[in-house]
Amino acid sequence: MNQKVITTILVIAIVALAGTTIYFAAAKSDMQTQVKTLTEQNAQMKGQLDALKPMLAEIEQARVKAQKASIKSYMASAVPSGIICEDGKKAIVSGNGDAKVCVGEDFTWPAIKACGANASDTKWTVRNGAGSNWDFTLDCKGFADCNGPQNAICNATAGCKFSGSCQ
Repeated sequence: MNQKVITTILVIAIVALAGTTIYFAAAKSDMQTQVKTLTEQNAQMKGQLDALKPMLAEIEQARVKAQKASIKSYMASAVPSGIICEDGKKAIVSGNGDAKVCVGEDFTWPAIKACGANASDTKWTVRNGAGSNWDFTLDCKGFADCNGPQNAICNATAGCKFSGSCQ
């Protein structure tokens, strides 16, 4: 190859390299601007999220109160079924949600949505179901605040008593 061709090729290569360098410098500048903008947006969003946190906590407290009220209502509504069983001389039996409260009757234990999507997530436990001194408690898989006799217990004489974490 002659010297002129080699010089021309080198000049073209240098010009192309310079153009690439300028392009990468411009791209780097654009990326730095984008990073700065995203950092500012991130700080703004963090501030907005921090402002929402107290509201989210209040909403969660309201949700818990509503679930407790719902469970208390379901438990209280099951007492008349127990009384009907007792009056009919039928034993009250433990069971999951949607299971019969006593043999020979069509009414069932409530399946509570707060406990879970399946009827088996709601478990009703009866003590002394064959006598007049019966009571029942709840084991709610998805919301344990009202589980067990220390938190919620119902019977025909006193109705329902809610204490502990179910107050």
